[in-house]
Amino acid sequence: MPANWNGTVLLFSHGYNPGPSNPAQNANSAEVSSILLADGYALAGGSYPGLGWQTPNALGDQIATFDEFAAQVASP
Repeated sequence: MPANWNGTVLLFSHGYNPGPSNPAQNANSAEVSSILLADGYALAGGSYPGLGWQTPNALGDQIATFDEFAAQVASP
């Protein structure tokens, strides 16, 4: 969470994951994350319950992530 939060949270949704691991991510690279945080954006993301395409799980997980952000931090 940036100290200079601009009131916007960006939700990162990774695409296809071939495995073998499924780490939680909030950006596609450390460089992108650093730039966005420096510009005041809060970043959120996660990982889906399996490998491959997780389209059926994605929307529910994304809504839950936003709800948790609002409960823990603030409503974006």
